[in-house]
Amino acid sequence: MNISTRGRYGVRALIEIALNVEQGPVRIKSIARKQKIPVSYLEQLLNKLRRGGVIKSVRGSKGGYLLNKPKDEITVLEVIEVLDGPFAVADCSKDRCPRETCVGSENCVASGLWRRVEDNLDRFLDGITLGDLFRDSKKLAASEKTEAI
Repeated sequence: MNISTRGRYGVRALIEIALNVEQGPVRIKSIARKQKIPVSYLEQLLNKLRRGGVIKSVRGSKGGYLLNKPKDEITVLEVIEVLDGPFAVADCSKDRCPRETCVGSENCVASGLWRRVEDNLDRFLDGITLGDLFRDSKKLAASEKTEAI
């Protein structure tokens, strides 16, 4: 079970936007450089996040990307679902059962297990906000500065 590259890069891009929100809109090239994400791929991710209402874009010479709502209101689950759709750990959960290989969810204990795993993971990711990751990033940067001294 893996979070997709889209999900991982999307979270990193949003952290970069959150870290620089005080300076105004964040340029895509700055996000790409700092997070080591190819610009063309990042453009696709940011467009999906914009269409999903997570971020907004500002046009013009001082343009770039901003969060569309406070960082403490954007959850990791929301980001993953905007970029990848609902999180699934197995093909036989969330009513996606491939009938040719399935005994039917009403007769399958395993499908209930996968649904519980997904529900727990959804609750966990819904409990972590961009604000939490922002604060973690600030702590990490502070500890790196301390170690460098």
